[in-house]
Amino acid sequence: MGMLTQYLFLACLINISYALYLSSQDSKYPGYLIKFGYLRRSSLSRHGGSTNVKDDDFRNALRNFQNYVQIPASGQLDDATKDMMTRDRCQAKDTAVGMRRRRYTTIGNWPKKHLTYKITKYSSKISKNEVDSIIFLAFSVWSDPSGITVTKRNGGRTDMEVRFESIAPRADAHIYGNTNNRHKTTVITLNDDIDWSQDFSTGLPNLFQTASHEVGHALGLGHTGVVGAMMYPVYDLGIKIFGLHDDDKQGIEDIYNNVKTVSYPGRFIYKKNRGNLETSFNNFKERITHSFGPMPDIGNLNLPTEFFQEGF
Repeated sequence: MGMLTQYLFLACLINISYALYLSSQDSKYPGYLIKFGYLRRSSLSRHGGSTNVKDDDFRNALRNFQNYVQIPASGQLDDATKDMMTRDRCQAKDTAVGMRRRRYTTIGNWPKKHLTYKITKYSSKISKNEVDSIIFLAFSVWSDPSGITVTKRNGGRTDMEVRFESIAPRADAHIYGNTNNRHKTTVITLNDDIDWSQDFSTGLPNLFQTASHEVGHALGLGHTGVVGAMMYPVYDLGIKIFGLHDDDKQGIEDIYNNVKTVSYPGRFIYKKNRGNLETSFNNFKERITHSFGPMPDIGNLNLPTEFFQEGF
């Protein structure tokens, strides 16, 4: 029995050595680190209303986050870190944390270079024409470095969908937008509760900047630790971004430089109807021959496999 008591006492000491007990005021911060990819959920536990987190894991997660957002990497939950964690930000994870702090990350790609989108629900606060223009610009800003062309459609199936919906805020910050996949379509949702502004002097959230960031996710870019880049995750309303940073350009170029699929507007329609056009032409030739006898050879239609052989 004495040995068992000693064993239990030793186990408690070992547990205390790695468990950090957080106050109720600070218990939300490990959840932030878990949500955005810095801390494993298994490092966190709750007992009797208190939040416990493995000390080494928590300090390493804090250092990684501090490095990523470029504040002193103390490994401590200091005021500067708390301030950064309460700022408005994109809700996607900061992928590849700790590996390439000052560089873009990639999360996938489309297997083609011509994409389509539609706007299925418009803003209740901004005119339809203004939304159309801003969303078009948000896609266009990525076109030059990637070689991607994007066409807006009014209906039917598209690769991407943009919609304005009410998104509930976090306890300490607003959510401006998010990007998800639904039924083989990438859906970009922008928060219709936000008072969007295109006046860069107001300090209000900017729709172009937010939409362009979400389009970057839709095209395959994750977050970057480069402040001032379109794909930097933490919104700083003091920094107004009018175009892509070199880090954004390098990221999107790396993704689509190796995509060799021929792509151009209307390709699906052309490929679908090419065989029908050749069949109709050959049937027409046969009817002419049957009605008027042999005619000078006018050859076959022989439409090219691709309307634009090198893409568009």
